[in-house]
Amino acid sequence: MGFIGIKSITSNRDINKYFGRQIKNLSARHTKRLAEVTENYIKEAIKESIKRPGSTGNLADGFKMYTTQSGHGVGKISYLNKEVPYWRHQNYGSEAIGANWQHFVPSGQFMPGNPEPAGASFREGRWEVGAGNYGFIPGQPIPAMNYIEKALSYILTNAHGIIKDIK
Repeated sequence: MGFIGIKSITSNRDINKYFGRQIKNLSARHTKRLAEVTENYIKEAIKESIKRPGSTGNLADGFKMYTTQSGHGVGKISYLNKEVPYWRHQNYGSEAIGANWQHFVPSGQFMPGNPEPAGASFREGRWEVGAGNYGFIPGQPIPAMNYIEKALSYILTNAHGIIKDIK
């Protein structure tokens, strides 16, 4: 079982060794607070990146804090893979994960807006599979949003300020 969160910081040798050691040695209250802030930061980063109307919020909701024997984490990979299987595409981008993004998208239509795929109505609706008889091959891969990396960068650089009042 893997997870994304505070624990993953401690295994990164190339970046922020000092912060990794500091976080690894913190108390449960400290790591819980860092995980809470990480959860909120990731959720806000995802919500701010939404470009199409009608978002379900499932991606942001998938990043929940949880407790393990070794501390606290955010975004249990097994849960994300099952409940929000597109999370890797959104965070890392289609090309970075080796996805075949140049495939025929299952029949459907855009809702709301022009139901037929057209460049003139870009980002006016969300693709609803099975709702119509249109289809297309994407012209560009899903770009990387890097919300996990942004959250970890924020936490690493602000960890002291976040936990300084916890005793």
